[in-house]
Amino acid sequence: MGNNVGVLDHRDVYKDAKERIGSGFLDDLNEQWEAIAGNEKQIDEEKFGELMAHLKQDQRKLESIFNMYDIDHNGYISKKEYICSVVLLMDGSLNEKISLVFNTFDENRNGVVSKKEFKRALMVITTMDMDQISEFSREVFEKCDTNADGKLQFDEFVEFVHSDEDGFKKLCGVLQVV
Repeated sequence: MGNNVGVLDHRDVYKDAKERIGSGFLDDLNEQWEAIAGNEKQIDEEKFGELMAHLKQDQRKLESIFNMYDIDHNGYISKKEYICSVVLLMDGSLNEKISLVFNTFDENRNGVVSKKEFKRALMVITTMDMDQISEFSREVFEKCDTNADGKLQFDEFVEFVHSDEDGFKKLCGVLQVV
């Protein structure tokens, strides 16, 4: 198992949401959730599209955003995940945003991002073609995979972000977290 430092625990962020974004905005998020989800504890990608309709995003971008908000990777978004993601995007520190992106890439939640996971995430969140994805992946892994195990540990990912802000922005693609 890899270094799980980057795995998000949305419970603390959810607890602090009122202080971080204000009670009025938190109330608005709760109302938006209830208008779409009703009494459901979680929503699927279709309902999420309804929740995010105001963003006027195409399906590919909505899928990317859904994957980012789906912190536990179970194919659904809970109200806590929704609020946590909004809080992190609005008021998160750089390290919290890095964790959010790392978590999005780490599909199987084993604490590392494989080359396969990395490329698959890039296909969804960027507008790069396959040749560009392959080249960018090769460059990132050459630069970041300091222990040469073919996987990005969270600390290696953090080092990449801090050493190559343009690369991180490219990596984030449509997620627009920075």
